[in-house]
Amino acid sequence: MFIEEIKSITRVNAPIKGTFSVSKVELKPFKQKDGSFLQCELTDRSGALKGILWDGVERTRVWLKNKMVVDVEGEITRYNDAPQIVIKSIKECLAYERSLLLPALDPVRTAELVGQLLEKKKTIIDPICQKIWDLVTTDPIMSKYCTCPGGVGEVHHNYLGGLLEHSLSLINTADLVAANTPTLNRDITLTGCLLHDIGKILAYNWDVAIEMTDQGRLLHHTILGYGLVKDLSRITKMEGPVMLQLSHIIISHHGDEGMTKPQTPEALTVSGIDAMDAQINHSINFIHTAGNRDGESNWTRFCNLTQRKYYTLLSTPVEVKEPVVETKLGPSDEHIY
Repeated sequence: MFIEEIKSITRVNAPIKGTFSVSKVELKPFKQKDGSFLQCELTDRSGALKGILWDGVERTRVWLKNKMVVDVEGEITRYNDAPQIVIKSIKECLAYERSLLLPALDPVRTAELVGQLLEKKKTIIDPICQKIWDLVTTDPIMSKYCTCPGGVGEVHHNYLGGLLEHSLSLINTADLVAANTPTLNRDITLTGCLLHDIGKILAYNWDVAIEMTDQGRLLHHTILGYGLVKDLSRITKMEGPVMLQLSHIIISHHGDEGMTKPQTPEALTVSGIDAMDAQINHSINFIHTAGNRDGESNWTRFCNLTQRKYYTLLSTPVEVKEPVVETKLGPSDEHIY
């Protein structure tokens, strides 16, 4: 069974069975009694769910490691209105297909996005920005940029290829803004969109499970992205106001909640578009994730990340059908039928 199927199960204590990658393995103490339970995250290409093991936790913790693939049998339960798996049996799986474990963009979709990115690159005029685009769109950076997820956990673009999809969405939207704002520096804005989350290629690991690296947890992707671009600027001897503005975009792209507030029109543009794109992607994914519908209502369950429920009635695009044109027959036409 895939996680998506499990989330759609409404019957409490329904049996489940599947193969998952495991991460975030930890022992946690009981609040009301002595002892501990084991908590982990179970992931496949359709999503992730919390797994809980009540019995034999000490023995299991000895061999169960992060980024291990496991066969699990258990039951589906709910806690704080969210589904989770109570594990009854867990063992290492040695034969598995990686494509079944990690959520990812369709390969055709990825190829389309890469093509769009390379076409956009041809429109950049500033020589410093051109050099940045050349460096990002060639290996070793490009292969990581195209496969890196856009987030870890129940956040936006949390699948392989998410960074590419998210960044290109920003680039395309920023291009529209620049077209309607002649005083905005288009090349810096679009290049800032390209670079704003580039630190995620160092902050995330997506071998068997999508998770944070040690440096990602300790330094955050904004710092890692800033450091990466500084290294590129030193290697290529690209210094000056353009690099300074691009570095500022990386550091400030989380807006008022970031390390520093955006202080240029270009940084404000990237920050605003980034927040919009992230929120839209997350809300759509949340609405269409199995198990997030609140019963038979028109609303989702409460989303802890965004602190709200989402209205779902019109969330699915309506199929537009060609109108049926009725032909009224005249007296001379009736004999045909």
